[in-house]
Amino acid sequence: MDFSLEPQHIAFLEELRAYIKALRASGDLDLDAVANEYQSDLKSLGAHGLSFIRRLGQDGWLGVGTPKEYGGQGRSLVEQWLFMEELKYHSLPAGQLLIQSIIPALLFLASPEVRSRFLPLCLSGEIMVAIGYSEPAAGTDLAALQTRASRVDGGYRINGQKIWTTNAQNSTHLWLAARTGAPDSRHKGISLFILPLDTPGISLQPIFTQSGERTNHVFFDDVFVAEENLVGAENGGWGLIMAQLNFERMYCVSEMMHEFHHVLQWWNTHQPQDDAERQAQLRELARMAADAEVSRLMATRTAWLVAQGRVPAVEASILKFTLTGTHQRNSVDALRLMGPSGQLAMGQAGAPAGGFSSRAYLGTPAYTFGAGANELQRDMVAERGLGMSRR
Repeated sequence: MDFSLEPQHIAFLEELRAYIKALRASGDLDLDAVANEYQSDLKSLGAHGLSFIRRLGQDGWLGVGTPKEYGGQGRSLVEQWLFMEELKYHSLPAGQLLIQSIIPALLFLASPEVRSRFLPLCLSGEIMVAIGYSEPAAGTDLAALQTRASRVDGGYRINGQKIWTTNAQNSTHLWLAARTGAPDSRHKGISLFILPLDTPGISLQPIFTQSGERTNHVFFDDVFVAEENLVGAENGGWGLIMAQLNFERMYCVSEMMHEFHHVLQWWNTHQPQDDAERQAQLRELARMAADAEVSRLMATRTAWLVAQGRVPAVEASILKFTLTGTHQRNSVDALRLMGPSGQLAMGQAGAPAGGFSSRAYLGTPAYTFGAGANELQRDMVAERGLGMSRR
């Protein structure tokens, strides 16, 4: 099957690039400041990033792949994926989780009432949504979560805690998984809510990763959420969670490609004089390029499947562990090529390749377990894709 870009995709990219160029020229937003802020923490949005996302929403760009009836552009989900790839390549935020997973989950799985309420707010950039799944004792085994949502008049009272809740400090809402069934109900007793983060009883504590990026610990102390904020049926949240995670695993490749292009630029002016050593390094760069291209093709295929109306359960898992493993391996190999100076951080004088590889080296380990550990993804592919028994 041919996954090369079609004429309408190329025309879309030209339109998007013209929009960004015009936005930069207008001076309404300092896009260099947006990019610099975003490069400092790829997981969170600061003031510049939030302003940029709201401007994208105002100009109709957050709904590239959303039907026009909800305020979107009505384009294919391939073009939506290209939108995210293009912005991330230029270190501009694209509302990643919001566009990549929350909006598709609302479109495919939410009730008409919830969809009608929240989709326009997402598309306008008025709300940003963080994911509230993991808990200190329930990470990879998400069905073990214990945050409790107890029925009360008009809604639920929530008590418990979440961890690794990325960008919660800059989000307006939380896509929250909580237990509404019996304590031992596992998959069958979980419900999904869209919870405003300014609700009384919610508190956040920052957690900083080894790469300096922020995530959060979130606590819920008798927090009320209205019944109308329940997404889907009570105790029917597991299917929503799995679908959302499958969409989230449709990672962008452009961050890795951008880093690799910086490595190539650095190597062209720092290649060794010894011919044997130079040939060895060329072979290593060729392998890195080939692995990155495989990831790009797999991402394109996954985007195509979503555009056909399919939830890419197996394909997204394959893409996830392939891409994140490649990204981590390429960052390690890039530092090996650069030598000790490759450890210099972004912004430090003399940092090879702009420090992008150093940041990737510190940041990519988190990609291998975010949105589901790679080991678990391989088990899922074996069971769902190959029909193998759990035993």
